[in-house]
Amino acid sequence: MEENITVNMVRNLNKHTVVGMVLISLIICASIVLSLAVYFVWAEPHAREQASPIVRGFHLTSEGEEKPVPLRKQFGFWTPSKSTNPPSNSTKDKWELLEKDDTRVEDFENYITSVSLGWRRYNQIGHGKSRKKNGYWWVVSVVPSFQYKSFIQQYQSIWGTSKEVYVEEYPNQSKYFEEYSNK
Repeated sequence: MEENITVNMVRNLNKHTVVGMVLISLIICASIVLSLAVYFVWAEPHAREQASPIVRGFHLTSEGEEKPVPLRKQFGFWTPSKSTNPPSNSTKDKWELLEKDDTRVEDFENYITSVSLGWRRYNQIGHGKSRKKNGYWWVVSVVPSFQYKSFIQQYQSIWGTSKEVYVEEYPNQSKYFEEYSNK
């Protein structure tokens, strides 16, 4: 009797039902593809950053054990270097041109060393609000209470500019510090 019911159900499926099921499957697949496209192509970069994993830093002992680093925040920013391109007939970017020596870079390096837990800088080339140009990209580690106001004042003073400074702050490691400091 059960076999007859199943066979009858299959016979009762008509072309319209099969077409409807295929269309529903296609709509579901298209929705998934559209969602992925919105996330990876059209979503604002900060939305993707918030969804990405946080990188954690730690020290490794000679026994291979992980030790947490102290609480800190990191931020990155651009400065000129000796290889920064000369501005194209512009007076507003002349502050970016360095003398033949690295005096301003060394002065800035001394300032950063005095207020940070550590830093690194990279030669880079990039394009943002201004033209494509060479320079340094700095990544600085500071205590969480570090105030950007004193940083921007020193930046502008040493580099001789009153322009705004683009800064990227990287996620801090507080949740990892708490998690691993209790071990």
